[in-house]
Amino acid sequence: RRRRRRWQWRGRSTEAAAAMGQAMTIMWSDTSPVLVPDLEMLRGWTRERLLDTMDRFKSQPSLAVRQAGLWSVLALSGQGDADQIWRGLALPRDGAVDFLSVIMPMVVLSNMHYISKVTFLFSICDFNGSGLIKRSEFYIGLRAIFKGLMRFFPDAGKPTPEMLEAATDEVFKKIDVDHSGELELEEIVTFGYRSKGLRHMLSPFPCTDYRQYEELAHFSGINRRRTQAIENQMEETERHMDKKLKLTPDPSSGGSRSKVAVPRRVQPWKEPAIITKPRAYIVHAVFMSVAFEGVALAGKLRRLLCDRSAISTLLDATFVKLEGEEWLGKQKEGMQTRILGGIRNYFDKAGHDLHDVPEAAEYSLHAFLCLVWPRVSDKEVNLGLKFCRRFQAMNTLHEILKSSQSALTNPDYDPGEHKVHFDVDKDDINALFEALDVNNDGKLSLEELTTHAGIDVNSAEKLMRLWDRDFSEMLTKGEILNIVFGMNQVVQLQMKSMFAASVHDHSAD
Repeated sequence: RRRRRRWQWRGRSTEAAAAMGQAMTIMWSDTSPVLVPDLEMLRGWTRERLLDTMDRFKSQPSLAVRQAGLWSVLALSGQGDADQIWRGLALPRDGAVDFLSVIMPMVVLSNMHYISKVTFLFSICDFNGSGLIKRSEFYIGLRAIFKGLMRFFPDAGKPTPEMLEAATDEVFKKIDVDHSGELELEEIVTFGYRSKGLRHMLSPFPCTDYRQYEELAHFSGINRRRTQAIENQMEETERHMDKKLKLTPDPSSGGSRSKVAVPRRVQPWKEPAIITKPRAYIVHAVFMSVAFEGVALAGKLRRLLCDRSAISTLLDATFVKLEGEEWLGKQKEGMQTRILGGIRNYFDKAGHDLHDVPEAAEYSLHAFLCLVWPRVSDKEVNLGLKFCRRFQAMNTLHEILKSSQSALTNPDYDPGEHKVHFDVDKDDINALFEALDVNNDGKLSLEELTTHAGIDVNSAEKLMRLWDRDFSEMLTKGEILNIVFGMNQVVQLQMKSMFAASVHDHSAD
């Protein structure tokens, strides 16, 4: 009896593991999606228009909106458009609709890049704006997507509620690799790059906007009644899912004897098996050699990875720099054979996988890591990404330290004559703040520069003297941009004086 029960449980576990793929692929399995004609005006919206829509919705008192509320939130041009959409959603005139089941399908049908759709959907599900998603938020969002898609595409396949619950719970456990009970944005992005089911669900709606946003979308509106309603719904959903889990038979129980639950032992941190810090260093250097502002074209990546001579030259040069890094320590012994031999095989496979990808397709660093290591755990990919962003931040800091004078230290400072060329772009500056701004206040303090960046006090104080324009002993992102792009105080004062003169001349006329 125990053996039979064990096999039954194993079958259920296998079904749950495949549930997400079934739930997503069943939508378009038998037919190509045909949108309700009256909802055609909701197709192909831009990111900016969706952001404005969410800002208006966040000020609404409830998740459910009536026709007049939908008209206002979507900023429709007239009553006729509102009537048409309401008719397309097959709703009674005096009824209401869960707005999540409208806006989330609109994101799916938008003109955004695939990964931008994934992060936008994550941002909608992050109801409290914490940057984390609980299991209840994940389930509410997933249910809203499928509920809405079935309204937009009535002929599509309909996953059962049981399939949806099983998919939610299993996928949540799979993505939540650190067992924190919450999903981080990085975990969702890695899942998005790798999930065939999610790609299949979004594949009928290609993008025309190729910008890639891997960060949260921020919405400005807020309403306390609506926030309380969402929290109540989350609590109810969490209780419902917990009850379902408690009703599920325990596969390990062999009879009527109860078993005391043993708390999960937290495993100590271990060095990644595949994406080690030296390998992340090399992959980051390869990516940055062809990237601009955080993005590399597939064509450039393919040509580099498939050119044995070029990639060998780049790897050898990168390895020389790697040997000079202090953090390597004893890892230097025998590292060249161990690291470079294995990394070449990964690059060969990645170059081959890019043959069917359009030349102009864009790859972020995160996407490139998933391409190079397609079968490595999500946890290692996310850790490798943090390694890479740290390397990028340190490179940026070293570039900025090239400067020796500014308008604050030299009254005769001339941006054309004294400007230093920095091999830095805006993505590098973002990486700098991601790595060093530990309190997330948008500023870099002396303590953060010396403690977390590892530079000496004299170098940190030098940066403050040169570029701390408001003498706050903090460097803002604007001040760092000022360093890189030459927008120093002299130029700003000239611009202000020119603007003031033009206003005065205009008023005189």
